[in-house]
Amino acid sequence: MAATHLETRAALIVVDLQKISASFPTAHPCAEVVVNPARLANAFRAKDPPAIPVNVFGAAPGRTEQSRSAASLPPDCSDLLATLNQRSQDRLVSKRTSSAFTRTELADDLNSAGVTQVVACGVTTNIGDEST
Repeated sequence: MAATHLETRAALIVVDLQKISASFPTAHPCAEVVVNPARLANAFRAKDPPAIPVNVFGAAPGRTEQSRSAASLPPDCSDLLATLNQRSQDRLVSKRTSSAFTRTELADDLNSAGVTQVVACGVTTNIGDEST
């Protein structure tokens, strides 16, 4: 959905812009794609609404159908891409499911900040973004 108006208390949620996501095959080169969410994050930060990076860390408890073990992943796989230029005021949300709202404090954080509109973007649109 195209946003034609941003409310004063809008927040940006940047989903899965992390090292492991950048290693997956994509339709367009990931290095080119991640530039746009980084631009959005910088624009949101300049206007003072929150920019909230979200990374996936591990797997959902009890899930066994995935063949890859979290233990087999590189230790820095959840690190955000440098392109995002994470700031100290950014509230990092680490998730273990596809949605950034499931089993995290994200909804409470948005409510307590008075957020009335959310813009979501990321690189794994068909998984993390849609679920969030």
